[in-house]
Amino acid sequence: MKFLLVALILLSVIGPLSGESFNFSGVRVLETDYFNLTQVEGAHSVLVAVIDFDFNLNHVAYDGRLFVNTSEIEGNGIDDDDNGYVDDVSGWNFVDDTATPHNDGTHGTATGTLIVGNYDSELNIGGLMRDAKVLPLLVGILPGQRSAIDDAVRYAVAMGADVINMSMALKNWTIFPADSVHLNALESALQDAEDAGVIVVTAAGNSSDNLDETDVYPANFDSVLVAAGHDKDLNPYSDSGYGSDVGFALYSKDVWSTPEALSNSGFEERTGNSLATALLSGVIARLKSVDPTSTRDEAETLLASHAVSLDGLTLEHGRLDVVSLADDYLDVEIKYVDTTDNDDTPITLEFHVFKEEGSDELIRIIAKYLYREGVRYSLFQEIEHDV
Repeated sequence: MKFLLVALILLSVIGPLSGESFNFSGVRVLETDYFNLTQVEGAHSVLVAVIDFDFNLNHVAYDGRLFVNTSEIEGNGIDDDDNGYVDDVSGWNFVDDTATPHNDGTHGTATGTLIVGNYDSELNIGGLMRDAKVLPLLVGILPGQRSAIDDAVRYAVAMGADVINMSMALKNWTIFPADSVHLNALESALQDAEDAGVIVVTAAGNSSDNLDETDVYPANFDSVLVAAGHDKDLNPYSDSGYGSDVGFALYSKDVWSTPEALSNSGFEERTGNSLATALLSGVIARLKSVDPTSTRDEAETLLASHAVSLDGLTLEHGRLDVVSLADDYLDVEIKYVDTTDNDDTPITLEFHVFKEEGSDELIRIIAKYLYREGVRYSLFQEIEHDV
């Protein structure tokens, strides 16, 4: 592989560059240590169910990413697959009991995007598992609607979900008399999901709660993995929940995803452990693509072996070190090529070469960055292996 030749070819085909300073604001997932993990290849097609209170399925980040139930004929008013849900082609609305899990909300769009969302060339917004599909399941946040959450879990399992993302942290459930029944039903549904090999990921919440002392659901159930948060400098997210059963911390502050205001395009920084939960679901989805039989306990054991302590936040395992996790699957070499652009300005191109761990088998080569006059430009362009 002659990288100087590749650099010259690359410069002849790339279009206008969008520059940014080295210290850009916020966390863009593909610009972080999570990038290598996105290059791990698996043979299994993964389905991620996102159970959430808000969805805008019209955002471009979801283009081509929605699960399609091929056993159902859209709009014919018939339960073609006889599963009890009429016309459920791409998810279900458990609030209105319809086949439209869309309510012009944005929360579930932001979390789903971090898991499976489309790559965006300008901002490098993309999900950790962009070759997966998402199953959107809309549930309610009001006490009388919470019974729908266990129904959504059971639906996700029945539809073949590998991972269920529940970016929620519900407190004070038992003050509503009927909800103790619903709470038991949710615990049972989540246990059934674990028994079926589905890994459920949920949030530690954004209220600085010690979950050893405060009931937060679903986090306080034994059958789930729980995500807490840290910022881009790997310091604890100040509002993060914590506790001896809270497993892992991931990025949760100023994370780029879809905007809070309703929009069918665009991205912005968002904060909260819902985002950390989605990132953990994305990591789990990547593991499931490699080993679809992986159980919650097996996944937790693997991730725990790649966790490091996070000072200031009590966790069962610690901050997830995704660099060392990716190293279990990949050998990564970074090469720099100094040359000049078409205006004879000195530039440096940064290439990332991915090989299977422990072998010389090439997976892919990506021209990731171009550096010119103190500005880094994002390329993220795959290079043909035989160049």
